[in-house]
Amino acid sequence: MTDIPRSMHIESIPVLPVAHLPTALEFYRDLGFEVEAFDAGYGWVRHDGQELFHVRQVAELHTSNSGVYLHVAAADELYSLWEHEPSVKNAIEDTPWGMREFSISDPSGNVLRIGRNL
Repeated sequence: MTDIPRSMHIESIPVLPVAHLPTALEFYRDLGFEVEAFDAGYGWVRHDGQELFHVRQVAELHTSNSGVYLHVAAADELYSLWEHEPSVKNAIEDTPWGMREFSISDPSGNVLRIGRNL
């Protein structure tokens, strides 16, 4: 087995499946993210120029079980911006695993957990 050199920079960009790309991009744009379609079935979600995740249209997707965790410094501020959105799944709270977090679900069922370290 070969070890990957520690000096090699590796980033991870999740790809979330969505039932309808235009609906997904509109959802994320309405939350305040920057969005861009690459083509009719693939797009990017960014904040302040940083890619957070990609979205990919999947034929016949009914509900996704995928998700992504967004670590933020100001979880309470984001929650106050979005708390009245119907997509918010739960109120912000301190968790037993040491995070202050809440969740949002997109129209395809993908869950964005948003939180900060306590």
